[in-house]
Amino acid sequence: MTNKTNPQFSKILEKLNSKVENGEYYEAQQLYTTLSLRMQKRGKTNEAIQLLSRGIHTMATHEQYESASFLGVSMINIFTELKIAANEQTIMVIEKFAQEFPKSASKSLITFLKTALSWNKAVSQNQQADPKIEYLMAKTYYNLEDFSKSKIHFLRSNGHTEEFAKMVYDWIKKGQSWERDFFIVRTVLELLNAKKERDAGSLFQKLVGLYFKDQENTHTPLLNFLSFLLITIKKKSTILFETLFENYKDALSRDPELLILVKKVGAIYCGVKLESNNSFDIFNGVVSSLFKNN
Repeated sequence: MTNKTNPQFSKILEKLNSKVENGEYYEAQQLYTTLSLRMQKRGKTNEAIQLLSRGIHTMATHEQYESASFLGVSMINIFTELKIAANEQTIMVIEKFAQEFPKSASKSLITFLKTALSWNKAVSQNQQADPKIEYLMAKTYYNLEDFSKSKIHFLRSNGHTEEFAKMVYDWIKKGQSWERDFFIVRTVLELLNAKKERDAGSLFQKLVGLYFKDQENTHTPLLNFLSFLLITIKKKSTILFETLFENYKDALSRDPELLILVKKVGAIYCGVKLESNNSFDIFNGVVSSLFKNN
């Protein structure tokens, strides 16, 4: 990842640039790959990474995004093989290359990011990816209008609640009018279950602001409940939580999963004891998987 070049390396770059300028993109891609493999075999790992980095930029500059993604995957494979750490420098490299891909090239970018995510988890002590890569995944899936996958990765990222809110709002508009408040409540509860209280409160405010632009009725039982819940967890009061839960139990019963999410929020923030039963254990496993799997 060094920027230094030697005469021989410069000649290689000139040859590759010539092929690209002549429109021989596939040939250039193959040459980048072959030369980087040779460098690796000779123990010139830094040179191999630098070559692939140049290739990604060059291909993206010429709008050859599939080739750029292919070379990006090759670079991440080197990271994985050599167990290169996921640190500030390597994460910045991934962020930099992601910026090379426009929205129209999101399909090519997601292939590169999936590989980066797998590497990141493999070299992480807790087997979790960096929130910055999760955010890149979330944003790219949003561009592809794959809202369910986008949400999973937004939940694993930190902050970015404005973009998260816009994604959920666009998703809401594709659903039925009667279930729109459900989208908001479920997403905020999932953030609270991930122990991201600040993000949950911020997302709620932004979503309600977007939601009510097109709504005559500014309140629903579920949204009222969520508003009171965010106040209750700040007070960390078991009594307040149990009272709130009982008052809104019928509204929450629209979906049994909401009841379980709420109960878990009560356990995390207000010291409420969870009931031990098979249905909860199964659902708890599903919720936990949101933060472990792609």
